[in-house]
Amino acid sequence: MGLRRVKVMVGTITLAVSTPCNAKGKPSGYRLVQYADGGLSVISHFKEHNRADIDVYVQAFCYLKPRNRAVVPSCINDGLVDSSDYMILAKSSGFIEIIQDFQFKSQQGLALDPCFVLRCSPEDNVDLRCDSMVAGLQYKEGLLYCCLCSGKIYVYVLNLPHDYIQAENSFVISQPAELFYSGSTYPYLSGGRDSRSLEEATFYVNMKYTGRSRLKHICYYLLPMEPNHLRVSPAIFLFGHCYKDVTIFKPSIFVELDQGVTTFRINPLDRFSFFTASPRSALMIRKIMLPMAYVDFFIAFITKKKIIQETKPEEIKSWNMVAHENGYDSLVNWILEDPIHDLSNLATIFWEDLARYDGISIQRTITVWIQKQAHVKDDIFKLFRHESNHYDNDFDRPDSAETSASSAPRRLTRHGFNRNVLRSPVDLPHAMNWELGSFVRDLGRNTFMADFQVIRSNTDSNGGEHQDREEDGETRTSFLTDNYKDMDIVCIDRYSTLTVFRPRQLDSAVKRVDFLQYCMRLSDQSSMSGEEALMQRMLSTFTCLKKLFMLTESLCMALDTNGVLLINRHQLSEANVRDQTTGQAIKVAPFNIGLISDAVLIVNKLDKKGNGFEIAYNLLVSCIPGQILALEGTFVPESKIGQITLRDSLKLKRKDRFVDRICLVSYEPSRGDRKRSFDMSGPSITKRTKWE
Repeated sequence: MGLRRVKVMVGTITLAVSTPCNAKGKPSGYRLVQYADGGLSVISHFKEHNRADIDVYVQAFCYLKPRNRAVVPSCINDGLVDSSDYMILAKSSGFIEIIQDFQFKSQQGLALDPCFVLRCSPEDNVDLRCDSMVAGLQYKEGLLYCCLCSGKIYVYVLNLPHDYIQAENSFVISQPAELFYSGSTYPYLSGGRDSRSLEEATFYVNMKYTGRSRLKHICYYLLPMEPNHLRVSPAIFLFGHCYKDVTIFKPSIFVELDQGVTTFRINPLDRFSFFTASPRSALMIRKIMLPMAYVDFFIAFITKKKIIQETKPEEIKSWNMVAHENGYDSLVNWILEDPIHDLSNLATIFWEDLARYDGISIQRTITVWIQKQAHVKDDIFKLFRHESNHYDNDFDRPDSAETSASSAPRRLTRHGFNRNVLRSPVDLPHAMNWELGSFVRDLGRNTFMADFQVIRSNTDSNGGEHQDREEDGETRTSFLTDNYKDMDIVCIDRYSTLTVFRPRQLDSAVKRVDFLQYCMRLSDQSSMSGEEALMQRMLSTFTCLKKLFMLTESLCMALDTNGVLLINRHQLSEANVRDQTTGQAIKVAPFNIGLISDAVLIVNKLDKKGNGFEIAYNLLVSCIPGQILALEGTFVPESKIGQITLRDSLKLKRKDRFVDRICLVSYEPSRGDRKRSFDMSGPSITKRTKWE
């Protein structure tokens, strides 16, 4: 079958890419990379000094900008409404840098030095090591979360207009904002019951945007680090001198979870709630319980700040020093002994913790939903069943000769397994002596989640009209209100499984499809079409799913080391995978991408054609150890095999550096006169460009 030419509008894509350095005493940092007209190029940028980058890695990016307003740099914006863009960098030293007017400065060749600096305090490490690993850096409606892999979470209250959003690492043409609950800033106004507590409602009113001025900056609601803390903390003393001309602010709220975290995402329906996931742990929705005592403290602090800055308009570097000038030991004691209004819960331990941590509120969380894990008798369980009547028609029971030839069971470690083990039935003659249930549950926990997306879905798991299931009311809590009835969580794990959860209905998956089944089913090759057999062979090479993107409510795109997987989750079911009648539900585009660190997806064309879609997209992928790939690909309705072309690549020259995280800074679609086409059946264009 001939492949037709596909017209694609590429445009200009600008990225920030972190480039950690393994050499001791050398600076790391990030690079700005642009993709335009089929080629990658490095954009030079300038910093006054790189002392803060020596032996320190950029762990995460968070790029903030107005949702539907133009970005206007502060130097030409004389209004009260902020229109700047902000690049926020979380570093392994435990510091977070905020660069205002990031695009303007990078385009004009101005220094990209931090305008504000945040500190993760209490420190993750009390010694001089700077190895804070960041699981997530996310912003929503005035709250910036920095979650470390250790389970420590730092929350910063930022002074920004309500329409500021965090830019995602994907752009899909004609994608509705409602898909990710970003169409409305306040989802509870859409007709559902308001689930906010009195404490949260009062706090939201008092943390609203103040307008922009010299003193009312993005960190207006934050307390600065006290000078004595800057001197006595080893980690801050070591790196604090790098920011001697910038005020360092501390978090508003600190939370310490009881376990580590590898994946973190803010709940789109509640900015005081978040999702966490990690290996050997279930997916959870957690909720910060905001006490009224903290709301009282926050209101009192802001009130005193307004009074002081009205009489003396300058930045306050030490609030304890201001308290001493007014006859009190600290800011907390000042608020307690000279309250602006009646304070709540004066006898609780909250005020003691607040005084101990100089105004940082130590908060607790509750788990409002948790995934039911490793209890379903799935294909892993079936694979290791040992009784003869448990074998089904999907696998041939080995005969006695085969059994005797393998008299010893294959060794399976407790902490992991090779995916190739699952490609054939496993002979376990001594399995009667094993605790099979415990073993299978442990195996299931090790097939940990690689990525997930939270979306709004108006249909059920099979694409039909969504209906709330009242009979499952016992799985719901008062937290999961009617606003959650349309929420779906779509997940992929390392071993090629797609799982969909609907938290308001169930704590177990409403859909779970193992693509490994498609490769394992023994079928008559003569009954399969040539393309079906080719797809099965290609899919069998997909060994490690890494990234998940949602194109529509039903269409998912997953990245693997060996290519791209396109899934229509509404058309996909365990039955059609088992019977190999997948139709348009699964498509593959083979390409040896390599070990993926991070990726950005730009979908330029997404047209529905009959029962399928015509899709054209760009992928920019950072690969270990030090390469960035620019890929262009297509899927067409009449074929299950997609096409990918390598348009360009950048490779680091220095062996002690590698590329890690990617952040999409801007995407400018091309105009009609810049349209160009490329032949997906033509030869790949491979440009090996060296870069520092």
